[in-house]
Amino acid sequence: MTLDERLAREGIRATIARYTNAGDNADYEDLVPCYAEDGVFEFAGNRWEGRQAIGDSLHAMAKARGHGAAS
Repeated sequence: MTLDERLAREGIRATIARYTNAGDNADYEDLVPCYAEDGVFEFAGNRWEGRQAIGDSLHAMAKARGHGAAS
C-alpha cells in the first residue's frame, strides 16, 4: 500500500468517526460538513440534496423537537 493510499484510508476513517460521533450527539455543526457539497441524505422518507439543504433540514427537525438547534 502506498503512502497516498494510507493517507486516504486514514482520512476516510476520520470522517466516519466524526460523522458517527456528531450524529450520536446531534451535533449538526460537526455533522453537516461531513457531506460533500452535492451530498444526498435520505431519512424517514425524506430526501435532501446538497450540504446546505441537509443542514437546514436537520436544524429544522431539531428545532421542531424542541432541541433549539440554531441555524
